[in-house]
Amino acid sequence: MAARTPPATLSIRPANDQPSHSILSPKTPSSVFGRTVIEESQSSVILAVVLSHWDNILGPRIRHLWHIRSLEEQINADILHYIASHTLSGEICRDPSDSNIDSKFYVLQDKQLIVTAFLFSAVDKSDLVVHSLSVIVHYKNLHIYLNWQQLTTSWMYRGVAKLRILLDKCPEACAVSKFGEFLMEFVSMFQSIKEAPVPRNIPITDTVFHHQVQFSAQFIHKAILCHLTTCGRSVVIGRTPGSINVMIVTLSMFLRHQERSCCRYVSADKPWAYHPDLCVQGLLPREGDELGSTLKNIYYSQYPTTLVDLSTEQVKLSSLVEEHQRLRQEAMQQELLALWRGQDPSYPTKDMFHFYDEPETLVTSFLQQICQIPATGGKKEALVQRFMQLLNKKAVTLIKYMEHSTSQGITCLTAEQVKQMKQDLCLTLSGDYNIILALAEKLKPGICSLMCH
Repeated sequence: MAARTPPATLSIRPANDQPSHSILSPKTPSSVFGRTVIEESQSSVILAVVLSHWDNILGPRIRHLWHIRSLEEQINADILHYIASHTLSGEICRDPSDSNIDSKFYVLQDKQLIVTAFLFSAVDKSDLVVHSLSVIVHYKNLHIYLNWQQLTTSWMYRGVAKLRILLDKCPEACAVSKFGEFLMEFVSMFQSIKEAPVPRNIPITDTVFHHQVQFSAQFIHKAILCHLTTCGRSVVIGRTPGSINVMIVTLSMFLRHQERSCCRYVSADKPWAYHPDLCVQGLLPREGDELGSTLKNIYYSQYPTTLVDLSTEQVKLSSLVEEHQRLRQEAMQQELLALWRGQDPSYPTKDMFHFYDEPETLVTSFLQQICQIPATGGKKEALVQRFMQLLNKKAVTLIKYMEHSTSQGITCLTAEQVKQMKQDLCLTLSGDYNIILALAEKLKPGICSLMCH
């Protein structure tokens, strides 16, 4: 499938043609900063992204601003400088040679804004100085944005890593332009899940458990099995939005309410691109599209991904959670290395997904039970909830077992210890074990690293 471009509602351009009396105009020469306008639809969640740095003489300074066209109606220059000062003033003793990226979250109720700031060191005029990259959201979106905080962090950690190299290797204008392309994808992703959201409370009548005639029982079993094995991350493709959305909402039932806020329906009117780190999303492939090109960013996601093809009733997954951590690290290193060398990054286009057929009992038993009870009175919804509670209890038990066996991570589990753990926890079947391990990784990120490889 050919690579999709963001919807036509998004574009970027320099703000040089803005009126000189703009309320965002600097008041003194020392407060001059560059600006880029991001064209957006009415549903845009992100108001602006501000890049600031610490000047040893003048203190916090704004270096560049990417903002939507209507920003001037909501924010003035004083607020932008307040955000720059607020995010950087506490970092006066930060070592510029520190390569870590730290994040902070501010709720500025008096200014009706929410700010997520990312602190890092980058080059400015040949010297390493402390920078902050602040994502600004209106306060009215606080309730829903809290569910997107992890999504923002995952995207911007990758974005900051790219921005560091751009600021070091490229002229200012070039770095700003290239990073603006990344921000376009970032804004487009939030716009898509706001315009086509999956509801937090899902009625059973919208799922395959009510429309079982659409798909075979074996296909449904495989889709749920792989979806749970890949930490609840899936991409659904097909020919019609209706059938795709039925599968999307079905898989979303096996996610927490917070994760459902990071799922997206498919729409024939707006063919959104694939976005890493969304929990469940749909794609409508066009004639002649290449799957590898469309899903080229698959390894940038925090977790592996299941591919559910409704046209062929085939289900594949990218990798298991343990292997995905290695693949993700390699992909991000290759992307940054290509950026450093001034080359186009290379993406894997073949053998990205493979079939998964491991023996298990958890999903099989669940499907047998849900087919035997009526859909009335919320009985099936309660069964799904009880099933996920069972998986969570097993995952917590697995975490406690591993922490105790490794002395809280001081050592790692050997192959013999892993085998014994599977027997002790009644997870001898590889399919059951992979489901619980994936859920454990979500509950306690990094738990898979406690196993020797």
